[in-house]
Amino acid sequence: MIDESPHLTLSPEDVRNFRKAGVWSRLVGVVGMVGLGLFLVVIVVYSGIITGLTGLAMNMPGGGMAVVSVVLVIYVGILLLLGYLAYLLFTFGKSAVAASDAGDHAALSGAMTSLSRLFLIYGILTIAYATVTAGGYLYSLWVMRGMAL
Repeated sequence: MIDESPHLTLSPEDVRNFRKAGVWSRLVGVVGMVGLGLFLVVIVVYSGIITGLTGLAMNMPGGGMAVVSVVLVIYVGILLLLGYLAYLLFTFGKSAVAASDAGDHAALSGAMTSLSRLFLIYGILTIAYATVTAGGYLYSLWVMRGMAL
């Protein structure tokens, strides 16, 4: 259990570094959101091209629209997740700069809340990635073992 009675005090150098981290995270968050906007444009163009190409294959049920729909759902899901991560990074930066400039404890709390959510999601994604990678590695060993027999 964390003892909440002592108050944390920051030195002027700590406040300057916290502000620098906030400025950089705002920049990275904005660049991430702009990049996601460009990604959205690519999704729209790509889905139009794929829809046109798969529409030519009339022997497929729905003209291939089921495949395009699945791909679009995956891309939109990735876009939403990355957009939320960029938003959390931007929110941390905005609140960190406000807390550093005005000594606002509410802004400091908001900054740390955004940062903790960001790290929580990154942690979950890291565990999921490690699990999938390990599973793929173990599966490849199992397949190679079967090929050796």
